[in-house]
Amino acid sequence: KGLTTLLTATTSPAVGGQTRQGSEVLTTIKGTVPGKAVTDLFLIGDSNGSFTATYGLTDAQELRQVVIAGPFFGAGSASTYTLTLDQYGQPVTITKP
Repeated sequence: KGLTTLLTATTSPAVGGQTRQGSEVLTTIKGTVPGKAVTDLFLIGDSNGSFTATYGLTDAQELRQVVIAGPFFGAGSASTYTLTLDQYGQPVTITKP
């Protein structure tokens, strides 16, 4: 379980333009993610709704950014979350909250 579940659940993916994130140029992929996939991952949102997703990929096909917009706080609401991924290949320490 993780971000890859959103990638595989994305419907009608389409290549968008390019955008710069720091020193990298990312190719954007846009699509729609069913609410169930979003709520299964984040435990919030309208599971019956749909969310728009924009993924930013490097030329090496590494995922660097995910922007998800939709009814995170119930039907009729609209919120956007942006997740930025960096330091690929670097060891990290994850501590329990």
